[in-house]
Amino acid sequence: MNQLLNIQPGAQADAAQSVLLMEAGLQHVFFGIMSMGNKEIQQASFYSCNQQEEDVILHQVFEKHPELKASFYQVIIGFQFAQNVLIPDKFYQEQSTHALLEVLHGHSNNNKVISEQVEGFGFYNAYQAPQHIYNWMNRHYSHAKYLHGYTAGIRNIHFSPDETPQLIVDFKPSQITVYALKHNQLQLVQMFPYESPSDVVYYLARICFQLGILQQEVKIIIEGLIDESSAAYANLHKYFTNVQFSQVPDQVRFADNFNEHPAHFFSSIYKLAACVS
Repeated sequence: MNQLLNIQPGAQADAAQSVLLMEAGLQHVFFGIMSMGNKEIQQASFYSCNQQEEDVILHQVFEKHPELKASFYQVIIGFQFAQNVLIPDKFYQEQSTHALLEVLHGHSNNNKVISEQVEGFGFYNAYQAPQHIYNWMNRHYSHAKYLHGYTAGIRNIHFSPDETPQLIVDFKPSQITVYALKHNQLQLVQMFPYESPSDVVYYLARICFQLGILQQEVKIIIEGLIDESSAAYANLHKYFTNVQFSQVPDQVRFADNFNEHPAHFFSSIYKLAACVS
């Protein structure tokens, strides 16, 4: 297991007045702890693993961070798994989502099917989460609220007043998630594996071609684990003219101990934070 980020709080947080924000994928766990009173994120850690460690990463993170065993005011879990389908409201039927996901992603008896409405966009997001991960979360956080990572991402999209096409690209180790917008309409949300910066450019150029978007007109908004000194960032600037980092939602802020890291590193956490009611 690799620790990529570990921001510790200046003082011990009161769990009873705090919100635990956690994103879980097959090969990563990203969590943050936010004060409920002032919506300030005070702690965050990111861990990744290889395929052989997928079944134990949650246990390892839990053992490394005993503060996760506290009783929090609220717990928000974001599942970052690719097996999903967006269903328009008028066609959504809860009883048929399991069969639809099996048609699209294959049969599996080891997944939990979850559906949630994406308010303001006119569709539901139905997805599969590995049953053992769902059971682990439910055992430790029985009152948690679950979201798919796509749902949190979509709810945090900022539309362009002039309807400039946008590709929002979230970087994780060996994986990107892309949200594509044209005429302020969501056209695509999908995860892509990558090994090199050229892979990222290839995916984005292909999406532009398929959607009829000109590369010189599209706005590329990048977030997650990428910085200005990286080869991926430099390569994006070779092929796209408008590249910028994402912005933190107005209702969320970070404690001073986060200052040495770019805010967009924590996009997964602040998007979940923006969903806290």
